[in-house]
Amino acid sequence: MPTRAPRRSATTCWCACRASIATSVAPCRRAHQQVVAERLGARVGTDGLYDVVVEAAGTPASLARSIELVAPGGSVVVVGVYPGPVEVDWMTLFQREGRLVPSLGYCRHDDRREMEDAAAMLAADPGITDALITHRFPLADAAEAFRVAGDRAASSIRVVLEP
Repeated sequence: MPTRAPRRSATTCWCACRASIATSVAPCRRAHQQVVAERLGARVGTDGLYDVVVEAAGTPASLARSIELVAPGGSVVVVGVYPGPVEVDWMTLFQREGRLVPSLGYCRHDDRREMEDAAAMLAADPGITDALITHRFPLADAAEAFRVAGDRAASSIRVVLEP
């Protein structure tokens, strides 16, 4: 079965997964995300069940959808941050013998920090940041940058403030 990144941030997670485990992503919720995912090499799969689902949005709805999409014996890797308790559909995980795997991007494994690996990935392929950073603003325009980041109609993926 193909693996996937989550619907809400498929383009972002695809970058991290493409070098190792991902072969496809589920269709994105928004057309501009789909374009960027394909630009980065994602092969868009059909809706279905996936061996690995990466939940990166950090919302209860995203976690619920990720659990719905996990295949029997699959894993939901949770990189989204949840500051408090969340409801989990244990029956679906139980029936599919799925795993819920929390993952924090600031950890150290195999004598390397995960942020070092992320920086190396971005340095090796500048096309990733070119594709994902859709808007740049000078620091003086911080209010506008935050407005654009929160405006779905702006088609932003990542908004950067530059000093």
